[in-house]
Amino acid sequence: MTASVSQAEPQRLGRRIVRLFRPHRGALALIVLTILITSALSVIGALLVRQVFDKALFVQNGPDLSALYPLVAALIAIPIINGVLNIVQVYLTEVVGNRVLQELRDRLFTHLEELSLAFYTATRSGEVGSQNVAVPTSTAVAPATKNSAASSPVAMPPIPIKGTRTVCAAS
Repeated sequence: MTASVSQAEPQRLGRRIVRLFRPHRGALALIVLTILITSALSVIGALLVRQVFDKALFVQNGPDLSALYPLVAALIAIPIINGVLNIVQVYLTEVVGNRVLQELRDRLFTHLEELSLAFYTATRSGEVGSQNVAVPTSTAVAPATKNSAASSPVAMPPIPIKGTRTVCAAS
């Protein structure tokens, strides 16, 4: 590849990336929705603190406990809801990312299978293998499966490419 990249290449690459994620539109929409909800809850939390001071604590005739209790309950609930939504968001992000990676690996393997015998005769096996190394990128919360590493129940296992070796990153 040359040192300078033409303007058409990033646009083509962008279209290819969009096509890869197109089958996962529903999950991506849910990820965006969780991000928006957690952002809104953070703003609501700040506004509730203001209400606690203005409407419940510093009012005439002393604190208004009937107004304070629901506001404090909401202030306690917001971080809990944000935490649950964050777990959902990370899980969905990992699922979508791993599915896209699996699709890319499947395409690569199919392509390698379709190459002629002459290609493999002319190319050293180390060159083909070293250019197609699967590196795991998942470390987020994932469901326990029979393929999960016993030592790390939250890390998703790498998806190996047939005919290549897997390089594991240090934990």
